[in-house]
Amino acid sequence: MSNKLLKKTAAVFSAAALICLTGCSGTAKDEPAKLPKYFSIHAEMTDGKLNAGADLTRSSDGWLMTVTSPENLKDMQFLLSDAGWTISCDGLSYSAGEGQLPACSPLRMTARALDGCTNEKHSGKLGGQRYEVEFRDGIPSGMTAENGLKVSFSKYKKTAHS
Repeated sequence: MSNKLLKKTAAVFSAAALICLTGCSGTAKDEPAKLPKYFSIHAEMTDGKLNAGADLTRSSDGWLMTVTSPENLKDMQFLLSDAGWTISCDGLSYSAGEGQLPACSPLRMTARALDGCTNEKHSGKLGGQRYEVEFRDGIPSGMTAENGLKVSFSKYKKTAHS
């Protein structure tokens, strides 16, 4: 066999081995982990026509959610606690009981689903809608809900308690 033919044959077998190894491995999901009580995470949410991003921080006060996109809602803040919620923007704020925030609100569903992960509950129902939080390398990577809400997570960081 010529040297050129040997190189081509080796390349074909190497490519075939690579395809077989990666093709057979599948996409195994990580085992869900129990999240710490206090952490921050970035969420990119898609729900119908809504495409929004937010930085979420869970502290002893509840959830502080700062909208990062779209531009017209950027820097709007939501504080969600057991007592209720407050929305703030440009020095103005509005507060109400938690029951007045729609149960299927993307921010509320995302925060409450992540709350469940601190107790090792990674799926269930919120506002009558089934949801599941997915993990990669022991941290949340995404969430889906049967109402069409899809969330991808990034920038996870364990934080102090307050």
